[in-house]
Amino acid sequence: VFAPLNDLEAVDNELSRGSFAAVIIEGIQGVAGIYEPSDEFLHGLRTLCDRHGCVLILDEILAVGDGAFRSRSEAKMKQIIHGGATTILVSHDLDQVRQLCSKILWLHRGEQVEFGTDVAGICQRYQKFLEEQAP
Repeated sequence: VFAPLNDLEAVDNELSRGSFAAVIIEGIQGVAGIYEPSDEFLHGLRTLCDRHGCVLILDEILAVGDGAFRSRSEAKMKQIIHGGATTILVSHDLDQVRQLCSKILWLHRGEQVEFGTDVAGICQRYQKFLEEQAP
């Protein structure tokens, strides 16, 4: 199910129709630039996810756009994550993971390699793994 960006009423209507496990939001690059979610939408989305018992998944949300967009988006994501909602951040940016995450799940080819609260340690081992895989 898709709902328009920045339209909380549409999201709430869709979530009210059935049982959803998660809401996924991802960075959207369009021909006119980045379609940026508003602060109100992101905060409202977190509230809707809490109300409907959904997990909020931020899928590479900070991987698009220029530096200014990423800085604004990162600040918004910190507010959402630290606001208490169950949030999953999907990212390959280890600095971003270190800054934003309190738990980390490392998957490789669909299998769990590590999971835990030692974010820095798991990131370090993941980086070493990547370096060993490089040709």
